[in-house]
Amino acid sequence: MANLILIAGKELRRAVRSVRFVLVIVIVIPLFLLSAAVGSSKLMISKEGYEYSLQQQSASFGAVKTYQPLLGIRFAAYRPPNPKSILAAGTTQPLGDTFFFYNINNPPQYQTLLIHNSFSRLHGQWDLLAIISVVLSFLALLISYDAIAGEKRGGTIRLLFSSSARRTTVALGKLLGLITTLAIPVILAAVMAGILLFALIPDYVAQILPEFASLTGLAVLYLSVFVALGIAISAFCHRPFRALVVSLAFWVVLVFALPQITVLVASASNPVPGQEETGARRTELVNQYLEGFRNFPQDAIERRKAWFDLTAWYQGRLYEVWLDTANAIYAQERTAWAWNWISPTSSLLISSTGLCGTGPASEVRAMDSVWQTRARFAEHLEERMLADMRRALGTGEQLPRYENGIPWEAMPKAEFKTAPEASRWFAYAAGAISQIGWLALLAFCSLVLTRRYDPR
Repeated sequence: MANLILIAGKELRRAVRSVRFVLVIVIVIPLFLLSAAVGSSKLMISKEGYEYSLQQQSASFGAVKTYQPLLGIRFAAYRPPNPKSILAAGTTQPLGDTFFFYNINNPPQYQTLLIHNSFSRLHGQWDLLAIISVVLSFLALLISYDAIAGEKRGGTIRLLFSSSARRTTVALGKLLGLITTLAIPVILAAVMAGILLFALIPDYVAQILPEFASLTGLAVLYLSVFVALGIAISAFCHRPFRALVVSLAFWVVLVFALPQITVLVASASNPVPGQEETGARRTELVNQYLEGFRNFPQDAIERRKAWFDLTAWYQGRLYEVWLDTANAIYAQERTAWAWNWISPTSSLLISSTGLCGTGPASEVRAMDSVWQTRARFAEHLEERMLADMRRALGTGEQLPRYENGIPWEAMPKAEFKTAPEASRWFAYAAGAISQIGWLALLAFCSLVLTRRYDPR
């Protein structure tokens, strides 16, 4: 144990004095701070847009004096900003935050769900998750690729291996020392980013603090995987330049190539219905809907009630068409979970977006909330309109007028569904277990290769 601590301390001191450690500091801390600043700015813009949209919607309802015009009004459901998207934007941005149903005859817009909502969208978003997955993995390999081979170049490898410390202790000491070297700036950057978030969005910090702390811990695990990989490559390649080239090749494969395989497997095994198929089913339903108007009752109230019933049937069938897409995306997520072990980056992406509620399945839940809101909106109109019509027919007067407009506060609002807490933290635990598995495997490889290393 004493030798292990001694070697880890030596490796830490050596790494801290190197130019590469300064590079890590210069890159990681500004990127964390910039990510927090940009994410906070986007969140506040979304918040202002959300509040302004609600005010506009309320004003439009205030201008309507009877319930009759609401049958054709352009009604929208606005999704509240999700502060967790600062950490992992996921697929939230492509789907959007405003969902329209132009009147109760039309379904909510969901074409974006069909076109854009794919696991491939988990890549390329500017957030903390992108920094962790791409930048930290690269820096971890950059600082560890010559952990063993560099000792040979410096002429200290024989002295190190001839000491009282076993080679296993040497490998473990270097692993512990380099992980600590990278963990220090990452934790420091996370603390500074947390302070910046508290200054910029104090009302939201409490909501994202557990996820932020958990994602920071996952980041340390994730970089540990690549440190272990770098040590194993260093022990295998003997020469630093060759180790650097091999490390970069592994980085490209693990961070970019293999996660795309996860996407392809998930998409191919559970294809989302195409627009042609969906469009044909919708056309058939529209024809049935129009055919249903042929034998409507003559009584005004009964005719209006029959129209509401027919519209409810039509929307229910459309919902079933949409549900096929939703179920395919749920199945894709299950498949992606089954394949998340293929790469530490795949595991990081899927678990983090699952934890933060920004993955594809979360977007399905958001759209489902809009569907349910449309149904409640139609039921509310039916109840109020039929009551007003009966009152008007009973008194012989016109439809009742609401001088202050239709009360917006009484209208049904979208209560956007989120993943259960247990499900979100299960996603995180599954990701952490996968990272630990990768770390154990690569640490074992580094031990075996170091033990077999020929210092000549």
